[in-house]
Amino acid sequence: MTRISRVEERDACAIIAFVDKRGHSSHANIIQTIDALRKMGHRSGDINGEGDGCGISTDVPREIWAKKLAANGLSPHLAESHNFFVGHILLPHDVRQEASTILPRLREEIAAVGGEILLEAAGGTRDEELGPRAREDAPLFWQIGGMMSGEQAEISKKLFRLQAIIEENFPRLHIASLSTDSAVYKVQGQPDLLPRVYPELRDEAMRSVITLGHGRYSTNTLPTVERSQPFSLLGHNGEINTIERLRTVGRALGIQPVPGGSDSQDLNRIIEGLINLYDLDLLEAMAIVFPAVHSEVEQYPEDLRQLYDFYRWFFPCSAQGPAAVIVRHRNTCLGRVDALGLRPLWYGESDYSYFLSSEKGVVDLEHTRSDPRPLAPGEMIAITASRGMRAEVLDYGNCQKRLVQRMVGRRRAMSYLDGLHRETAALAEAGVAIRPQIDDPISPSNNLLAAFGWKHYDFTIRQKVSHTGREVIGSMGHTGPLAAFVPESLPNIADYVKENVAVVTNPAIDRERETEHFSTRAILGSRPDIAGERSVQPFGLQIETPLLLDSGDFPDAVHFDALRQAATETGTLLFTDVLAFFTANGRDTGRVCHLDMTFSLDGRMEERLDALCREAKSAIAGGAVLLVLDDGRSFRGNRVYLDPALAVARLNDSLIAAGLRREASVIVRSAAIRNLHDIMFLLGLGADALGPYMLWQVSCSFVDEKRSVHQILLNNLTVLQ
Repeated sequence: MTRISRVEERDACAIIAFVDKRGHSSHANIIQTIDALRKMGHRSGDINGEGDGCGISTDVPREIWAKKLAANGLSPHLAESHNFFVGHILLPHDVRQEASTILPRLREEIAAVGGEILLEAAGGTRDEELGPRAREDAPLFWQIGGMMSGEQAEISKKLFRLQAIIEENFPRLHIASLSTDSAVYKVQGQPDLLPRVYPELRDEAMRSVITLGHGRYSTNTLPTVERSQPFSLLGHNGEINTIERLRTVGRALGIQPVPGGSDSQDLNRIIEGLINLYDLDLLEAMAIVFPAVHSEVEQYPEDLRQLYDFYRWFFPCSAQGPAAVIVRHRNTCLGRVDALGLRPLWYGESDYSYFLSSEKGVVDLEHTRSDPRPLAPGEMIAITASRGMRAEVLDYGNCQKRLVQRMVGRRRAMSYLDGLHRETAALAEAGVAIRPQIDDPISPSNNLLAAFGWKHYDFTIRQKVSHTGREVIGSMGHTGPLAAFVPESLPNIADYVKENVAVVTNPAIDRERETEHFSTRAILGSRPDIAGERSVQPFGLQIETPLLLDSGDFPDAVHFDALRQAATETGTLLFTDVLAFFTANGRDTGRVCHLDMTFSLDGRMEERLDALCREAKSAIAGGAVLLVLDDGRSFRGNRVYLDPALAVARLNDSLIAAGLRREASVIVRSAAIRNLHDIMFLLGLGADALGPYMLWQVSCSFVDEKRSVHQILLNNLTVLQ
């Protein structure tokens, strides 16, 4: 449960990249990038004149390292080998004094993965150039150059694995870069400090074909050099507002977040993981992490529609900004704007370079070949360049062609799409579920509502929404009491959690644009692997919203018919319809496992949580692809409900640890889901869909002569979806 109380960090900044058109490696490319960061200084933060932090990512400085090797009696030609790697590792100020014990252990870890350190230096920075605050917290800069056996892709995987090992064993250390292609230099301060703190940046032999720069403006965190960007791959302008969901999806894929990392660091890590663990190239990883605008995809040719359908099934829509990103991997520099399009990214061409930038004015007009253009929402542009090779620019259309070509070689994976069903056709084929027979329906009495955590505030909100169909709160914020200050009640876990958002960076947009660029669609069932190696065909149902209308405790036909009509009009499904599809109307019950989300007062909550996880794993081993957490047995036979947040978090983490999370989806059916905050909280913790049956019953209790059950359901769905 530590993830619930975690303080999130979000960055909003200036980004720039220059790529030499001719493939010339030059010192001027680096100087031009630092100068562009200076020009965009107004986009960077400032505390006592020291700045929030900045950095650059260059090609591995092979000429610099050739001189170092020669000076130490080694062949300078080693620096030109594709096996040569450079690492920049920062030991934070509070562990600098432990360097004599930490560095030997790091050398052992490098040797354990097949690496050989040729040269190393600790403290090769001029920390006296830093401002007072930054100097107080200056880390120890450990720079290494070495050799790693294997081909380029294999070396990349080894270095990625080495990063994970170092972070696990030394969680306080920060790996700025560890690569055969790029090196990152960063400071807590303004861009002017970069060449003053790192003397080798002033050396004419310090040259690069691709240079990426970043100036940090943090809206809600203090500056540290570890938070300064770029990270190993990317520079990020914006924030990932769905970061917990992104982390959960990454962990399910075996990609562990950076210990204590910010949203930008974890986005960087997941892109690295997709490349190194799943053999994706940079274009594929970026197209997967930042999904295409769904309404545009519907207009694409069939091959592209299938491609994006597979991407969404393989990697659920998880990274929503606003965000503009520049990413560099090997010889490719890529710019991407998320679907919301609220962070600017310009593409331009000067006499000798292509550039991507937060602002088009970083290159003087007299040196530009044409007027820079902004990338549209969801657009991607890639530039490939290396020494001695002219740069090639791939616009969005050509990027998509490249993506299709890559997937052609994964025919087995694409064949999995036969197991992905659209709700309309799938439910028509499965047949609509009949109205269930309820022997002992639950009615929403005041005592029962209080037992599930409902308060007068929740009841009032539901009444107003049911009558008006509008949000009650007209601005950001929660007007209810803080859970810790309500001693007379037993708050649910969700009551202790509040949204944390960097308001200053998020301008309002109109509802039409939000609807256009975002989708609440979700996929229930098992998920495919991208290599096409699954022995069992994955099976999924795509639904328009993860919020299910629940007929289970409505005993009469009037309410059931109203639910059916409201579901049809709003694109929502009935919970019973989903079950009918996965069980083929009861003929194949092995695909669905119902997990009792209650425990006996004679037992212990922890024991029931453990048993629930065991039951889920056993069901998945037996072929289940849908797990239903259900508290319908609450307050019957001495049983009480498990808090749905606790149950979801525990089950989610247990399945991830067992490598089973992608084998089944989780639906939470609970009377403790009272409002939109609860809905978003549970989805953020890992639930795939929700059945808030008591919420629907409470809402329908406000029926009067002006409002029918059908209208009240529509009013609530309008606000909650």
